[in-house]
Amino acid sequence: MNKQELWNLRCEIVLDALYTKCYSNTYNICECICQRFFDGYSAWLQVNFPVKIFYMENKNDTIDNLWNYYCSLEFNPFINVSRKTKE
Repeated sequence: MNKQELWNLRCEIVLDALYTKCYSNTYNICECICQRFFDGYSAWLQVNFPVKIFYMENKNDTIDNLWNYYCSLEFNPFINVSRKTKE
């Protein structure tokens, strides 16, 4: 996923949505995976760019900060990796 695609995905969802179905998207990424990623991004924003009043929109929710968060992960959060045990 490139930077613009990631931002387009971000624009399709609502950060910190209460319901998993709010994370449905046109990229066909499972809502649970999308929610997990963006919940992590939201927490990352709150740690790195605290907003004093919780209901205010975080103006640091930008394409560059989203890309920085995505690149900071040691794995691709949108690829389902099958981990089969060898016996």
